[in-house]
Amino acid sequence: ITYEAIVLNVNGQGADTPGDNQSGTLLNNLARFEWNNGADQNTANVSATEITVIEPSLTIDIDVSDNPTTGFGDTLSNVDANDRIYYRVQINSATGLPTAFDATLAGNLPAQLDPTSLQVESVSGGGLNSADFQFTGNVLEFSDANGEDIAGGTSIEVIVSGVVLETVEPDQNFNADAEIQWTSLDGEPGQRSTHTTQSTERTGADGGPDSNNAILDNYEATENTAAVTIRSVSVEKTIVSTSEAHTTGTDVAVGEIVRYRLLVRIPEGTLTDVALRDQLPPGLQFLNNSAKVALVSNSGTIASDEAGLNGASVVGDDTFVPTFDFPAGLITFNGNDPIFNLGTITNETDNDADPEFLIVEFDALVLNSDGTNSTTVNLNETFDSALNVSAGESASWTRAGNNTT
Repeated sequence: ITYEAIVLNVNGQGADTPGDNQSGTLLNNLARFEWNNGADQNTANVSATEITVIEPSLTIDIDVSDNPTTGFGDTLSNVDANDRIYYRVQINSATGLPTAFDATLAGNLPAQLDPTSLQVESVSGGGLNSADFQFTGNVLEFSDANGEDIAGGTSIEVIVSGVVLETVEPDQNFNADAEIQWTSLDGEPGQRSTHTTQSTERTGADGGPDSNNAILDNYEATENTAAVTIRSVSVEKTIVSTSEAHTTGTDVAVGEIVRYRLLVRIPEGTLTDVALRDQLPPGLQFLNNSAKVALVSNSGTIASDEAGLNGASVVGDDTFVPTFDFPAGLITFNGNDPIFNLGTITNETDNDADPEFLIVEFDALVLNSDGTNSTTVNLNETFDSALNVSAGESASWTRAGNNTT
């Protein structure tokens, strides 16, 4: 008598699923001969050679870099709009494992990358090349709709890249992740026995990881540690000058005028609803019609959507002295504090390593008030820059000014 038996897709979970076919499980098939000659009789059990359940297993990793020649890591910071960034996806199967059949890949690159810029940079291992990969939107996939067969001992590496969209904002974070699923058998054999629905191949349909034996169809591996952060805004506040010749340094007289300079380094991208608030202490008064503004780059292409700031874009660096009058209608107040409203600033086309700046200068008067009658007056100021980001939150940065005596 000869017959065939199927290794069932079971994991011992539930009363109706006896058996636990996981990697390394030994299956011992026993047989004995029975007859009745007026009484039940049988031979002793005999067994065939035990068989061992083997399972394929894959791992996947994704990391990120701005220069693939210098290596990859889990995080990348200080990224600007229009930068090209690189992702490395690595797929591995340990030596001695069986083939993982019909593997499907989903490398989910962030929506902050321009899908038209995505490209495969290099491929190594597994007998694959760049033609074996494609992008569907921002998802990296195997080109073959049936997937790829990955033998034990195989290591595959694919490096892809994409350009960061111009709509990113300061301090914005976004992640990439990767997922791979596979099967225990080649093709789609379906249910192989009419006697049980468990006579199927094992897949990744139930999710993973494949080390979790409580999940039946657990042939899946995932990774999601490639995190990118857009460059932050940095701020600086200094005293440019004071009006009276008989005072020195930061020692000022009552009635003297102090000129302040606000310098904001802005990343490439889009800055929405930009507002700079100077927190003037009691004893200082903002002087109307004294504020000047400049949007500074080495190409002169930074722009605001506020019509009143047309002409504020200039070519220069962080030493530039602004000459464009800040429109009075764009200056509001919170108590004594002037708020310089600049609308939405786009810093998109100047795609280089040089920094770009927003510069505001204005005058403040040392008042003849009770707060300035003492010998030493604390006029320690702070400067806030608030930028509304797409999530509806706001970020602020403060920097202490100079003590004025």
